[in-house]
Amino acid sequence: CLKKKIKDIRYSKNKYIYIFDLEGNGLSHYKDELIGINRLNVKSSDGRYLIKDIIDFAKENKEGYFEYTATFNPNTHLKTNKKISFLKLFEEWNWVIGSGFYLDNLNKDLENRKMILKKSNKTAVKNVIMISSLITVIFILISFYISKLLTIRFKQYKVEIKKEINKK
Repeated sequence: CLKKKIKDIRYSKNKYIYIFDLEGNGLSHYKDELIGINRLNVKSSDGRYLIKDIIDFAKENKEGYFEYTATFNPNTHLKTNKKISFLKLFEEWNWVIGSGFYLDNLNKDLENRKMILKKSNKTAVKNVIMISSLITVIFILISFYISKLLTIRFKQYKVEIKKEINKK
C-alpha cells in the first residue's frame, strides 16, 4: 500500500514523512500508534491545535512551509520543539503530506558548521601569513643580491670613470 511505503521512507537521521486526511486522522507516521487516530483536537504546548492548523494551512496555501511547535522530537525526546515542515495538499485524495525539521537541530548544525568555518578560516589566515612572510623574505634576499650586484657594477663604473678622467 502507498501509505505503508511512505511510512517506511526515512532520510537522514529520524526524518520522516507524515500524512493526515482533512478530518485530522493520521494516515502515515513513523509512530504506529498515531496511525488511524484523529488528532484534530490535539493541542501543542503553546495552546494551538496543531493538526487543525496544519490542515488549515494546507487548505489555504496548497503547499508551503509552516512553522509550529511540535509535540515530540524523536532526536531529543523532548515534548516540545519548534519545527518547520513543508506541507502539500493532495485535494483528490483529501491528504496533507508533510515533512520537516526541528529548529534546534538546524541551529546545532549551523553552530557546528560555524565552528568548522572558523577553524578553516584560521588555518587559511595562518597559511596566507606564512606564504606572505616567505615571499617577503625571498624578495628581501633578491633585493640584497641585486643591491650587491649594483654596488659591484657602480664600483667598476667608478673605476672606469677615474681611468678615463686620468687619461684625459
